[in-house]
Amino acid sequence: MRRRGMTVSRQHVEYKTLYPDGYGLTAFFQYYNQWSKKVNPTMHIEHKVGDKMYVDFAGATLGYVDTNTGEIKNAQVFVAIPGWSQYAYVQAMESQTVEEFILGCENALRYFQGVPLAIVPDNLKSAVIKASSHEPVLNENFKAFAGHYQVAILPARSRKPQDKALVENMVKLSYQQIYTNLPEKQILPLIELNKQIGDHLAVFNDAPLTGKECSRKDQWAMELSALHGLPETNYEMRKIKLVTVMKNGHVYLGEDQHYYSVPYELIGKKIKMHYTRSQACRRAH
Repeated sequence: MRRRGMTVSRQHVEYKTLYPDGYGLTAFFQYYNQWSKKVNPTMHIEHKVGDKMYVDFAGATLGYVDTNTGEIKNAQVFVAIPGWSQYAYVQAMESQTVEEFILGCENALRYFQGVPLAIVPDNLKSAVIKASSHEPVLNENFKAFAGHYQVAILPARSRKPQDKALVENMVKLSYQQIYTNLPEKQILPLIELNKQIGDHLAVFNDAPLTGKECSRKDQWAMELSALHGLPETNYEMRKIKLVTVMKNGHVYLGEDQHYYSVPYELIGKKIKMHYTRSQACRRAH
């Protein structure tokens, strides 16, 4: 069961080849669940409507072809899932850089058409600079992204698997429901790869949940009203530069060769200057 993409049903097929007169599928599931609960005890967590979105990168990559160079590369697979509806989002990305991670979070929020109260990432370097159970230090851009979308960031605690169990389970489901349905020998451009992922994801989200008459999409439709509205504009990545305020009360930004005024109280002090393509702002250091 530790093999990637392995399911109990597949184990039962292998079991029946060894023991043709053995248990049927229903009994096999029953005894497997009894055994699993003893060796892997779990705690049930109640998820609230519109509360959290869990995000992570899958461990397994997907091959794609770079249309600019013709080179075969490995795409990192971003996964996001709201705790209550479990309406999934999956996207293949070029890397796990801060820019790509934030883009994945943003695309997920746009896909869900709303913003939850909090985002729960694993302790990825793209999100968390310093892990801490009390006050983790977030990447400056990810912190600014959270401010843009008015959402709290609650990194999963180290060695607390229950904090990220939902998204890890979604990663396993993506292996079973998406990875295995992609053409094995055909390497596609990233755009085409994501189109195929989107098609399989739609089928997965539309499928009835086990033991329920509704699907993940149905539950998302019920959760939608509990999500906060999206901002009109997308987040712009920031560059951050440590500068000293000059005696004339200005700082100089070399990229656009302009001077920017700051309060006179900051003269002689070092400040963090945050800037994007469209605007600049400053923070005392």
